[in-house]
Amino acid sequence: MIRELIHIAVLTVIIALVTVTVAGPKPEKRTGPSAADMLNLLDSGEALFLDARSYEDYVAGHIPGAINISAQEPDRMSFILQIEEMLQSVPVLVIYCTGPDCELGEILAADLQSLGFTEEQILHFTGGMEAWETAGYAQSTDTGFQDSLQF
Repeated sequence: MIRELIHIAVLTVIIALVTVTVAGPKPEKRTGPSAADMLNLLDSGEALFLDARSYEDYVAGHIPGAINISAQEPDRMSFILQIEEMLQSVPVLVIYCTGPDCELGEILAADLQSLGFTEEQILHFTGGMEAWETAGYAQSTDTGFQDSLQF
């Protein structure tokens, strides 16, 4: 009986070790800057916010002052080139999309880097509009400035 209990205990330990080894500790999910950080940056005027979502999503509500460069648009690179001087004029470009699971911000960041923008110039707000809305910060539906950029 004692021998059976020892076998069970040893098997339990082995199973636990195998489980920990195979599963391993879960890596921390990088959350990036918070919505409060982004609000402070917006208020400082030291950054230009770039909304990587579709134009329809942008029109429905975006971070005030943001420019829409939809990562889904095939001609986005020509638009970026048209406003490149404006993009270069600010120390930080904040790119955002819907939220942590949205890859559009990463696509737009890669586009900008291919044109010579550095990683130091680009800040990816991974929380995106989900974090902005959850924080209760103001959104804009104004597209006047965006429309004036369409050459």
